Amino acid sequence: MKGFFKRIFTNFKILIIALVLAIGLFFVIKNPELFRVSVLLLEDKQTIEANQRDI
Repeated sequence: MKGFFKRIFTNFKILIIALVLAIGLFFVIKNPELFRVSVLLLEDKQTIEANQRDI
């Protein structure tokens, strides 16, 4: 009986991880602007560090 609950708990963890990844992927696909903005902010940060001043 103990092994049964352990298997169910393991399957439940895998299901939750898959669900979180699916929601994250769906969010990125539906909101590509957020991904682009984060890349632009990273480029701005690199420019600021290279020039040693704020834009």
